[in-house]
Amino acid sequence: MTVLSGNVNKEKLLYENSLEKVMNLPMNKSSDDLPIAVKQFKWEQVNIGGTNKLQRQYEFQSSKSLTEFLSELLQYQQAINHQGIQVIQDSSVMVTVYTHDINDVTNRDLRYAKMSDQIYGQVSHVRR
Repeated sequence: MTVLSGNVNKEKLLYENSLEKVMNLPMNKSSDDLPIAVKQFKWEQVNIGGTNKLQRQYEFQSSKSLTEFLSELLQYQQAINHQGIQVIQDSSVMVTVYTHDINDVTNRDLRYAKMSDQIYGQVSHVRR
């Protein structure tokens, strides 16, 4: 299963258009790096060391689904040149993301969170 197969730019554009409709987020590229107020969703906004970050823990039923999740997420990170932090413990992965340049949460982080959720939805059912 490959979330980023084919033309990455086309996938990215389709993703951004669907995200704009689903989450009612403007995809204005010039506002990607501006701080935003996060509305309530499955991710938690935390403040660690004075820096606002988005954080979510994912639980997996198998090591194969956990591995596929990480693989797809790392491919996505590479494609958009925006890295989160993944901490693996037993059968769970804690994902933390924020925009390092301004030490705050931006639209770029919300898109990352949404894609993480989409990837999780696609791989969470995978068994050994």
